[in-house]
Amino acid sequence: KELGVHEEEPLSISAAAAKVSEAQLQKLQQHLERRVDNIRTYVVKHAEPDLFLQETLERKDKELPERANKMLSVNLTKRIEQLQEKTLALSKDQQNTGQAVVPFDAMKILQESLEKSQ
Repeated sequence: KELGVHEEEPLSISAAAAKVSEAQLQKLQQHLERRVDNIRTYVVKHAEPDLFLQETLERKDKELPERANKMLSVNLTKRIEQLQEKTLALSKDQQNTGQAVVPFDAMKILQESLEKSQ
């Protein structure tokens, strides 16, 4: 009675508070998985440094190509856009002077870029 709770009334959680959405459960599961992975990494790092180094290198080997491909894709897209703008400006100049207009060929530019990068 001192806390404002009557003995005849059992404590209950409201129905709205008791329901946990699927999204909240997924978020909680992801959080717990990350925590377990962080704890495992910490233990392995201190208990078996060689294993820690091996796992880190394997993870980086997997991540690097994905990141490199994404960077290549973004840079290539920007370069093609720059060349399209340049070609458009050049074709306008050619039209004004009566010269033949050279079409823009993205595949040719891609092939040339790949050849230069090797």
